[in-house]
Amino acid sequence: MIKTVMIIDDEAQVLKSLQRMLGRSGWQVITFVNPADALEFARHRIVPLVITDFRMPKMTGTEFLQTLEAIQPVSYKIMLSAHASRHDIVQAVASVGVHCFMEKPWKSSRLLEELNAGLEYFRLMLRAEYMHNKDMMSPEQFGLWYNALLKKIDPSVALGSDRAERT
Repeated sequence: MIKTVMIIDDEAQVLKSLQRMLGRSGWQVITFVNPADALEFARHRIVPLVITDFRMPKMTGTEFLQTLEAIQPVSYKIMLSAHASRHDIVQAVASVGVHCFMEKPWKSSRLLEELNAGLEYFRLMLRAEYMHNKDMMSPEQFGLWYNALLKKIDPSVALGSDRAERT
C-alpha cells in the first residue's frame, strides 16, 4: 500500500512544511486548507492516515474527525495543536479516537515514527475487515465490496473499470 497521508490545516505554511518533510521520506501527501474539501475527498478515496489541526476557523479538528469517522472509521488519526489544553487533548482522544496528539512545532522523527505505526495499524484493520467480510458475505457481495474498496484505493485498478475491461 502506498504511504498516503491527508493533512488538514488552515495555515498554508504548516501544510507546505509537512508536505516537504514527508515527501522527502517517501510519503504521498494530500493537503487541504478547508476541512469540508477534505471530507469530500475522503468520500471517494481511502485515506489511511490523517493529520489535522486542532483549531481551525471553519471546523475544529475534533468536528472534522467526528465526520470522517462515519466515512472512514479505520483511518489513523493524528492531531496537531499549538494551543490545546490538557482537557482539550483528553476530549479529542475520548470523543473521536485520536491515536496521537502532538504539539506544534512537532519533532519530525517522532511524527515519522507515528505515521509508520499508523500505516501498520491501518493495514491490520483493513485486513481484519477483509477477513470478516470474506467470511460473512456471499461471493457476489464480497466481490462487489472488494471492487468498491479497490476503486477507493486506486480508481484505475478496480475490476469493473473501463481499463480493466479492455485488458
